[in-house]
Amino acid sequence: MGIIFAISTTEKERNGHENFSDREVLFLILEIDFPLRRNYTDSWHRNVWGTRIRLFIVPDDSVFRTCTIYYRVNFQQKNKNGVSMGDTRKEEAELSLRKKYHKTIFSRFARAINTYRLVEDGDHVAVCIAQGGNGLILAKCFQEIKRHRKIDFEVDFFSFEEENNGKFIRIAEETGIPVQKLHSVDDVKNSGCNKLAVADCYEDVIEMILTGVLYRGEISTLMPKEKERDFGGIEVIRPFYLVHKQDLKEWNMEFGMVTGTKEDFSDQQEEVKRLLEEFENINPGIAANIFKSVENVNLNTVIAYHTGMGLHSFLEDYE
Repeated sequence: MGIIFAISTTEKERNGHENFSDREVLFLILEIDFPLRRNYTDSWHRNVWGTRIRLFIVPDDSVFRTCTIYYRVNFQQKNKNGVSMGDTRKEEAELSLRKKYHKTIFSRFARAINTYRLVEDGDHVAVCIAQGGNGLILAKCFQEIKRHRKIDFEVDFFSFEEENNGKFIRIAEETGIPVQKLHSVDDVKNSGCNKLAVADCYEDVIEMILTGVLYRGEISTLMPKEKERDFGGIEVIRPFYLVHKQDLKEWNMEFGMVTGTKEDFSDQQEEVKRLLEEFENINPGIAANIFKSVENVNLNTVIAYHTGMGLHSFLEDYE
């Protein structure tokens, strides 16, 4: 098999293929393996991130000598040093959380863990990994914080068996995440876990605040942690509470963990997302202030509030 190159589609296509020196090689498309029928083949494919790109397959890299080349072979093969590419992927993912994404993802993850006391000594955390979500990066963050040994806890990784996610599970395992299959949420509790980590992030919190105000007439949000009756009393925690969605997206794209599955949003969610985009254009600080608003509630300026046990009016303490 020849080396597979992905060529940027932003460059103008040429009638001839004899010179590619001014083309930029973006990245190799992973896990595409078909026979080389002639010295040169090209076709359109979608890569693992769902992006439509042009593939050029050549017997060797001689015609790309003047280009910057980034490539990987199929993960089932070995690299030139004899190391499994699956091991390489695991090492690169872990290194990224210590270097490139340390400040934007891991530090914010760790800050949420400490600020909201999401994980404590003796806890047994379950991380449910769903296809198309941020479960994989959440799992890697838990592996990384456990490596630091500052908190004595256990963590297991689960995925629902009914999902058609065989390839997704394989990617997780190649990244060093041992995944157990679930039949139901009850399996999490039966495994001894007392906490369930979900991947809701910073923007999800902001969107929930706006949704409550605009569509339910209440001030509420996603909590960093809460007891869920639907999960048999297991405590749900949100370690990505302070992590931005765009940073998670970039990590997923870099490590080929975006499945291309389109998210389905309700009309209300779409409207809230558009509204936040407009706010961002007006003043980039508005989103942060919306997030901060539920951390800085002045009850002296609130007409009424409730804690689920009845409504309390400001008139009760008014003199």
